[in-house]
Amino acid sequence: MDEFLDGLDNHIERSTRRWLELGYYIGLSNICAVVGYGNESSPLYNVLKQAGDSQDHFMTGSEMEPSVAQQLADALRLANKTHSVVLQRVGDLNILPYLHVTLAFIYHLTYYPEAMAYVAPEFPWKLTALMLNSLMDSIESHSRIESIRFPEHDKGKGGDRLPRPLPEDYAMRGLLWVDKYFPDGWFSNDKIDDDEKYFEVASMREERRERVLYLGCRIAARGDGKWLEYDSTTHRFNTHLQELLKTYVIV
Repeated sequence: MDEFLDGLDNHIERSTRRWLELGYYIGLSNICAVVGYGNESSPLYNVLKQAGDSQDHFMTGSEMEPSVAQQLADALRLANKTHSVVLQRVGDLNILPYLHVTLAFIYHLTYYPEAMAYVAPEFPWKLTALMLNSLMDSIESHSRIESIRFPEHDKGKGGDRLPRPLPEDYAMRGLLWVDKYFPDGWFSNDKIDDDEKYFEVASMREERRERVLYLGCRIAARGDGKWLEYDSTTHRFNTHLQELLKTYVIV
């Protein structure tokens, strides 16, 4: 783990645009580790799967086997340290796919306090707020990122909407934690060939920036400022870590 983290910043620097793709795969790999790769003994998977099944009982920290608790702690440590390295690269738009998949996961957790309780305490909220603020300056329409409605872009002839998912959208498709994120029919555009689905085009940069900020606003709204705060007057994000740490204690 330490070897990976020690070389991560230089790896991102050298990879330049190649990290657009590498980033979301690394992000998804870390999320899969946190969720336990679908292992039902994993507390995160247990919470998310049972929530989807409308069951009532959720695994608490005291119910975890020591080995499972250690696996979760290790996965969270790797994920959060990776977040911290990536989020310090302010101005590097090649990290946005990583941030996108990460915030899509966090957004899903806002619907499940039992799951968020495992992730929120050590998540680098301050670095996230700083990164989001750095992305805000070039946004032309704040109403789009502040809206509850998913920010769609592409339209076909006559105004008919033809969705054009981002490459990482296809990578996230079907995963347990995106069912509340993508709008209905988001993957319905059959005009996109399989070879084109993961092809990066220039217009995706601004769309991705907008999506990341949209997710930041939704996380702030769903948590009533508990994790992230968003001021719609100044268009700035903030967080208060001490209150957060007092709020989330796993028992």
